[in-house]
Amino acid sequence: MTLSQLTLRGRMAYGIACFTAYLTKNKIDLKPYKEEINILSEFTSSTNLAAWDKKAKSIIYTKYSDDKLRETIPNICDKLYWIGGGELYGQPSDCKESENILKELIKLLRENNIEIPDIKVFSAYMLSNPKTTDDYFGKPFQFKTHPISK
Repeated sequence: MTLSQLTLRGRMAYGIACFTAYLTKNKIDLKPYKEEINILSEFTSSTNLAAWDKKAKSIIYTKYSDDKLRETIPNICDKLYWIGGGELYGQPSDCKESENILKELIKLLRENNIEIPDIKVFSAYMLSNPKTTDDYFGKPFQFKTHPISK
C-alpha cells in the first residue's frame, strides 16, 4: 500500500499520525495542540467540509502568524490543513499535492529518527476506482488520533 492509494480523509488521518509521532518522540506535550489536532481530525468525519474549512482556517491562521508558520509545529499544522483544504473547491485529479505534503512529513520524521506510522493501519481508507469527487475524499469516519480527550 502507498500514500497515493489513500483517500484524502485517509491521508489526513495518516498525516495526523505523523504529527503526533513527531510530538511524542520529541517529548512535546500534546495538550497545547489539542485544538489544532481536534479540528484537523474533524476533516475525516465531517459531512460539511466547507464548514470544516472555515473553522480550521479560523483556528490555525488566527493562532499562527505568517512568521510563526515557519516554525516546525505551526508549519506541520499548516501542511496538514492543506491536505484537506487543498482539494476542497476544485475537482481532485491525482491529489499529488496532498501526497507530496505527506512525503514532506515523512522526510521530517526520518530526519529526526522518528518511526514512520505503518500505512497498513490505514488500509480501510483506500482509494478505489475514483469516478467522482466524493470518491477521492472517501467516506467520513471517526478517527481517534491522540490520547487527548475532546
